[in-house]
Amino acid sequence: MRIGLLKRWLKGLPELEAAIAAEKGPFSLFALIEREDWDEYDHISSSWRLFVAAPWIWDEGYTAVRYLRERVRPYEDPPGFQVPELHVQLVKPNNPYLEEVWEYCNTDNGMVEVYNVDILDVRARRGYIFASRCPDDFAEIRLQAQLEAERGAQRQDQLGKEHKTWLQAQLQGRRGP
Repeated sequence: MRIGLLKRWLKGLPELEAAIAAEKGPFSLFALIEREDWDEYDHISSSWRLFVAAPWIWDEGYTAVRYLRERVRPYEDPPGFQVPELHVQLVKPNNPYLEEVWEYCNTDNGMVEVYNVDILDVRARRGYIFASRCPDDFAEIRLQAQLEAERGAQRQDQLGKEHKTWLQAQLQGRRGP
């Protein structure tokens, strides 16, 4: 990775976080993390991710991630460079490690550097946490997220049962009377 790109991120992302928080509401997490990835040959590579969490993001879902993706784009290299794009990754409220991050690093503005840590169930070479704070109504937010996850699992089970029934009917139709 080019040093100039990291320098641009470290200068621009805190300003971006503050601007978006003023417009949409505060972030519960806004962190730039260099993931440590292993390939199939056990070679280590890295990739940078912008981990984000906020009540307004949880409400808007994919629309919010797309909005953030567009806001981050100016901080990337122009097309043609061999530097991968900065991925925006949503941290859901039912992530079991989110509260651990808040306990470790509770900051409203500033930058906390981390090195060689497991954060959000990700092995990170290094990272920069620009915002990390628990929302006031987090217990209610987490409860709603858990209920939605349970409803989603029930829908998947129902769809699986319907598909199994449909397949059985198709197989019986092929066998004939």
